[in-house]
Amino acid sequence: LDGSSPAQSPGGGTGQGGGQGTGLRIGGLHAAGVDHEELNAHNILLDDNFNISIIDFDRGRLRAPGVWRSSNLARLRHSLAKISLSLPPGRFTPEAWNKLLAGYQGTHTRTAS
Repeated sequence: LDGSSPAQSPGGGTGQGGGQGTGLRIGGLHAAGVDHEELNAHNILLDDNFNISIIDFDRGRLRAPGVWRSSNLARLRHSLAKISLSLPPGRFTPEAWNKLLAGYQGTHTRTAS
């Protein structure tokens, strides 16, 4: 994916890695109607500059807004919770999820105006 894609943050070391930046990326995809059928923790990548890339769109499709958006988010939350079980405590917290949602919801607020 190139830097102009809503699935990847711009280059140049200005990445917004972390919860809010990830939420912005996912929100951008959803605002464009992209349903990522396999959105999970393993399909979200950060580079050394914390630029975010979302990969694995082989089952993705363009759709009108709908409940699929919340299904994508629920799948991601389940994935993050599952993989965090094998990590040190505090790697995935309710606060981190809330930051992701804040970024996501901020995207939808901007696209609605």
